[in-house]
Amino acid sequence: MQRAKSISPLNPDMETLSRQHQDTAFTLLSTKRLPATHLEKLCDAHIAVTQYDAIGITMPPIPPIEVKNSVILTSKNAYRSLSGQGLIERLQDKTWFVVGKTTVNALTDRNFKVEIVAENARELGERIVESYRHRSFTYFAGNRRRDELPSLLRSHHIDLEEIVVYHTLLRPKRFAECFNALLFLSPSGVESYLTLNTISQEMCFCIGSTTAEVVRYHTDRILIPTSPTLEALVDKVIEFAKEDDKK
Repeated sequence: MQRAKSISPLNPDMETLSRQHQDTAFTLLSTKRLPATHLEKLCDAHIAVTQYDAIGITMPPIPPIEVKNSVILTSKNAYRSLSGQGLIERLQDKTWFVVGKTTVNALTDRNFKVEIVAENARELGERIVESYRHRSFTYFAGNRRRDELPSLLRSHHIDLEEIVVYHTLLRPKRFAECFNALLFLSPSGVESYLTLNTISQEMCFCIGSTTAEVVRYHTDRILIPTSPTLEALVDKVIEFAKEDDKK
């Protein structure tokens, strides 16, 4: 299969990469706008990228609260809300239970004590139940957080207080164009995309197992990187596109 010979850089105000011979390129729809370095890498691999933000994030004011000694974060948006509102500095004496490398790196850069780092909320909950059920937790989360972790902890009578520190807003957009692949970075992104679109024969690239679980209700054509990072996800797309080009 012949690919596009050249792809122009993205205008930050546009949703679609300007490219030549789009009909001959491997096409990818990303449900989140990608950093320029990742876009350049995809372009160099002759992948035509269309991108948009399927969700939006707002961060309401956090009221005065008494935080328990153990804190759970399963989203980098929760960390950003705490940091942006100046609350994070007052929590340095807490012990942190975290999902995701981005969040743990931000905490360790501040010399915070991180007790557990997990790849997803279910794994984090299982490890808390196994070894920390005697503790009391404050869980900083979003309004659309999944139920696995809080349900698991409460089923084992673990003291848990939830505080919503950010809101996820769906931003559905309909696409008439067909794509070779779809890129999903969160369950909410999947939900937003499926509000006005369907999944048929596209290969779905998911950043982690939690997102893949949502996609699996609609297709088995799913690929997940070995590491739940955006860089690894982009590399997975490029690897697949190269193999597809040989067919």
